[in-house]
Amino acid sequence: MGKLSKFEKFVKHEITHTDFIELYKNRDKKSRDASPPPVQTEKKAGKKKKTKKEKKPKDPNAPTKANGVFFLWSNSPSTKAAMIKALGDKPEISAVRAWKSEQWKALSEEQKAPWYRMNAAEKERYARQHAEYTKTGTFTKDAPPPPPVAPKGKAAPAPSSSDDSDDDSSSS
Repeated sequence: MGKLSKFEKFVKHEITHTDFIELYKNRDKKSRDASPPPVQTEKKAGKKKKTKKEKKPKDPNAPTKANGVFFLWSNSPSTKAAMIKALGDKPEISAVRAWKSEQWKALSEEQKAPWYRMNAAEKERYARQHAEYTKTGTFTKDAPPPPPVAPKGKAAPAPSSSDDSDDDSSSS
């Protein structure tokens, strides 16, 4: 048999508990003293340790950022209802992630289009509120929603005005 380690001696009751703790505490001091000091190379000499920056406190009055397309879709009531129907009332989080991912990938671009429009409206809202917030320090939460975006291929409804009347009726 070879030489017993300090831990093995402790287990076999050849060393007392207090002696073992002292040996354990002093082990780093002995190993540091025995090794030569680290040599700084040119690369390491120029670098300084990065100091942690203090986090800026988050302003509770700041506008909230726009939600992503997938997040808007996954938090809709219809998606939640379908998920509960498929997975039950209290599914595992991993099962929820997998189900949502499969369902989102299965949607066609036409089915995803309304969610992309909602995301665009959210981005416009955030840009408007953020611009107002940076100028004044506050913003109006009840800003009017942007006009609806017409689907591709269809013309947006023209605004009705009272000036557009038939020229035939005025030439009598």
